[in-house]
Amino acid sequence: NAIVITDEIRINLQDPNFGKEMYAALGQFGCAEVIGYDPIIDELGASIDSSLERFCNQSIGDKLKSHDAKLAGQRGYTPDGVENSTDERLEDKGIQFREIREQIGIGGYLADDHPLKEYNEHLPHLYSGNIPIIGEQDLVPQGEQLHRLYEGLQMEIWGKVIGYVKNELGEENLPNVPAMLAYGDT
Repeated sequence: NAIVITDEIRINLQDPNFGKEMYAALGQFGCAEVIGYDPIIDELGASIDSSLERFCNQSIGDKLKSHDAKLAGQRGYTPDGVENSTDERLEDKGIQFREIREQIGIGGYLADDHPLKEYNEHLPHLYSGNIPIIGEQDLVPQGEQLHRLYEGLQMEIWGKVIGYVKNELGEENLPNVPAMLAYGDT
């Protein structure tokens, strides 16, 4: 049940100081990896890794069958250099750059009564259904399952971090808590 920050830093989710340690680590490193939390997650992750490796070894022509340009790199396959980003440090100057990587975007399944569905009208590409990944038919259902499994873990982690900040540092410091992406991509 460890949250891995670096090879040297591991934080046990059951540690009473978890919120404090995770807040400090995220402030320093910005990201973390979960290991050994659930054997089902570990097995699912290994299966997804194998599917991704097989998919990435396909020709670009075959990979493009799983690409939908209208979804802005949020679902399905996105080839190198397609997704636009804005660096926060350059945002006020309006500088954008293209991502130099290919990716597969699989979003979590949102039921019709899910609170995030209300944003679908404004940001439909963020909450759209997933695109089948040609040649790897198990990849999308496995990705959706992984999202469901991580949802509870994310709530537990962020609940402890927010609890620490609110109770120890004061509510005025809540905006300093590193933000999780609202649409739930993992």
